[in-house]
Amino acid sequence: MLLALIPLGCIMFICSHRAAFSIVLCTLLFGFAIAGVSTLAWQAGLLDGFAWFITVGIGLYLAYVPYHSMLFERFIALFREKGNTNYDENVTQLEHGLQSAALARAAGATPQQVISALFHDLGHLLVDEHAGEGDFLDEDLNHEEVGAEYLRSFFPPEVIVPIEMHVPAKRYLCTVDDSYYNGLSESSKWSFRVQGGKMSDEERALFEDTPHLEFACQLRRWDDGGKQGGLEVPDLEAYRDDCLASLI
Repeated sequence: MLLALIPLGCIMFICSHRAAFSIVLCTLLFGFAIAGVSTLAWQAGLLDGFAWFITVGIGLYLAYVPYHSMLFERFIALFREKGNTNYDENVTQLEHGLQSAALARAAGATPQQVISALFHDLGHLLVDEHAGEGDFLDEDLNHEEVGAEYLRSFFPPEVIVPIEMHVPAKRYLCTVDDSYYNGLSESSKWSFRVQGGKMSDEERALFEDTPHLEFACQLRRWDDGGKQGGLEVPDLEAYRDDCLASLI
C-alpha cells in the first residue's frame, strides 16, 4: 500500500483547496480505473491472480482513502475559506449557505435538497463576487450557472438543476406574485433588476417546463430566508453525511 500512500500523502502539501479538491477527485477516479483495468486484464489472462490482487488493492485503496478522509474536507475548506465575505447586508456567504441548508433540513428535505441549498451560491465564491468589490452587482456574472457547472461532475441533477435555476426562480416568483418581490432583501431586489427583472411570457412558459421546478422555487424561498444576522445554525461538518450521500 506504500505505492498508494505516497501520492495521497503528497496531496496534504497542496495549499490551494480548489486545486487539491480536483486532484483528490482525479485520484479517486484513477483508483477505480486501476481496479477496473486490472480486473479486465486478469479476465483476459494478462495478469495472474496475485498480480491482480495487488493492483486491485492499490486501486481500491486510492479510491477509498480520498473519499472518506479528503474529498469532503477539501471541498468544505474551499467553501469556508472563500465564504467569509459578505453578499447580503446581514450575513456572510458562508452564513447564508448554512442558514439555507438549515431551513431545508428543518423542512424535511432530502439529502440532495439540503446540499443544493447549502451550495446554491457557490458560484459567487468561484467568480469572487462579494460586497468588497467596487463593481459588486453592476453586472450579472451568472453565478448560478458557474456554480452548477463546477458541481455537475460531483452531484446528480436533483442537486444541480435547482442551483442552476434559483436565479430564474426568483424572476419567476416576482413575475407571478407581486408580494414576493416586496419580501426580498435590498441586495436581492437590486440583483433582480441586474439579472433581467420580470420574465416575459415566453420565458415564463419555458421555465414552467423545467425539471425540478417545484424544488427550484422552494430553494429560492430558503435562499430568501437564509439572511438573518446572528442566527445560530449547525456548522459545515453537520452536512458531511448528506454531502457524501449525494455524490454521484
